[in-house]
Amino acid sequence: MYFADNVFANVLKKHINMGSQSEKCYCPIALSLLETGRYDLVNVGSKEVRIGKFDSVGQLITRTYKLSRAAIQFVSAFDDSKKSVKPGEFTLTLKP
Repeated sequence: MYFADNVFANVLKKHINMGSQSEKCYCPIALSLLETGRYDLVNVGSKEVRIGKFDSVGQLITRTYKLSRAAIQFVSAFDDSKKSVKPGEFTLTLKP
């Protein structure tokens, strides 16, 4: 199963509005990535993201990506005050 070296999350206002603070699966970055339909699971932590896809036999295959500095700041600010963040694009890099 193929996972890209870099993943780009385009977070829109609707993702921020639908997001839930301190909820890994309902972070605006997770909602943005899930909306693409390319992933079955997205868990966003404070410094990394776990992304998963089901393979052809239904087994969940996951990879861990590092959040960019801007994404780390976004997650922290969102968890502190949902209204303090603005839409943006964030880069996630596959961890070795």
